Amino acid sequence: MSVPENDRSAELHTQIQHALMEELIATVEKHKAVVNNLEEIAFQMDTTGSLTFVNDSWLRLFGSSPESVHGHPLTEYMDSEEDRTWLQSKLHSGTGASTSLPGHSAAGQEALRLNRNISMCGSDGRPYPTALAMCRVKDGWVGSIRDLRRELQTEARSRQAAKMEVVGRIAGRVAHDFNNLLTVIGGNLELLQLTSSQDEDNDQTEILEDVFSAIDNGSVLVGHLQCFTLDQAYQPTVLDTASVLAIFTRSLSRSFGESMTVDQECAENLLVRADERAFKGALMNISINARDAMTSGGQLSIRAHSQRIEEADVSQFGRVPAGDYVAITIQDTGCGIPAKLLSRITEPFISGNTPESASGLGLSMVSLFLEQSGGGLHIDSRVGQGTSVTLFLPRASEEDPPTIQTGDTVPADKALGRVLLIEDTDSVRNYAQRCLSRMGYEVVSAPDGATGLEHLKHSGPFDLVFSDVVMPGGISGHDVAAKVEEFCGPATAILLTSGYITEANRDLSNRWNYLRKPYTASQLGERIQKMFIERDART
Repeated sequence: MSVPENDRSAELHTQIQHALMEELIATVEKHKAVVNNLEEIAFQMDTTGSLTFVNDSWLRLFGSSPESVHGHPLTEYMDSEEDRTWLQSKLHSGTGASTSLPGHSAAGQEALRLNRNISMCGSDGRPYPTALAMCRVKDGWVGSIRDLRRELQTEARSRQAAKMEVVGRIAGRVAHDFNNLLTVIGGNLELLQLTSSQDEDNDQTEILEDVFSAIDNGSVLVGHLQCFTLDQAYQPTVLDTASVLAIFTRSLSRSFGESMTVDQECAENLLVRADERAFKGALMNISINARDAMTSGGQLSIRAHSQRIEEADVSQFGRVPAGDYVAITIQDTGCGIPAKLLSRITEPFISGNTPESASGLGLSMVSLFLEQSGGGLHIDSRVGQGTSVTLFLPRASEEDPPTIQTGDTVPADKALGRVLLIEDTDSVRNYAQRCLSRMGYEVVSAPDGATGLEHLKHSGPFDLVFSDVVMPGGISGHDVAAKVEEFCGPATAILLTSGYITEANRDLSNRWNYLRKPYTASQLGERIQKMFIERDART
């Protein structure tokens, strides 16, 4: 029995409808999955501004399910009254940038588009920066909300990197020039001290000690400033913490005056591996911050002890990795650091003190030095109670002999020999020549590498070539040293000097003897004597 034509048509129509419905449902589900997997929040509002749909990203930012927000106005989730007023005015007036909707231009229908950076209130109650984009459609509005936190953090890091690059270039130049000045001032002052009357004068002795201490502090601060040049190379040695702190505290007590008292306590056998000048610079920076915080006087305490940080305890100490450390805590009774600044206090140009009393560079330099030394920094502060800053430096093995910390210098004995001195800064060259001549050396000097090499060829032989590293004219101290080895061999000793040595050329500097500026006549003489003894032992 045949099926009537009308029944067959109805059945076919039903099948087509069912197939189309399934296809439509599948398409809707696919589009829904796409929308819900967007990182941005997608939403739909009616003409009054009440939400009728949000995707699953809403839960991530606001902590509430998409279904629970239906019927709530978008302005309810805005943090700023200004933003709420702006959106309400746009919804009521219907103003915005007009753009033809795709597929509707022929009919003349237009969409109003709104774009604005707004502050939304997150699930934790904190405001979050977002970018709002909305488009008016037939029954209301559709739009998106993009979380700007990551984008703004990236921009901030980029700005910070650019700022640090500029600071680094300035720091390198300042360090080079200022260390030359300190070499001339400190060195010539030492020569005057050696040539002056040997009669005891307590006042004069104390004055000279303070001047030498100030020069030394200037040197370590300049060296610490070089942390901002990311290729700055440190020269770590094994240091006895107790000896360093004893000398530092004596100097600090004199410079702080009677309104502030300084005391220190250090356990025995606390050896650290660190750059001596950078270590002293870190102590000085923190102490200066403490002094500035104690405007009416107070107590500064310095304590050092051994501490091991386990993996489970790392979170308590910020970014300090697990390991064995010497912990040096400097505590003051000053005004303290506001909580809103404490988390950013190690950023450059952020200061816990008043703008006129600090540049905001000290703690950032300390933090950089400690991190590059394998340690870290921990700060605890309460407003009105004071601040405690702890430096963590990797503990060295007791089998490693520490560098002797005397705080004094010893004049070198008289010596004989010929020295080729190459230094581009006139005052430093004159000082070095004066030192070497007083030691008994015959000195031939040159203002640049090219002239120095001419002397090497035509005025030799020389027992020692003493050359600056950074010089104009395209020939550096490293170039000079290589030529000395080529022309003269091991018979001529090589000593390089600079106020600024970078990571890039540290390997070259390690190839030869190196004396860091500023240096004194005693340090120069002792280094040369040691080099000659080592050379004679090899030959």
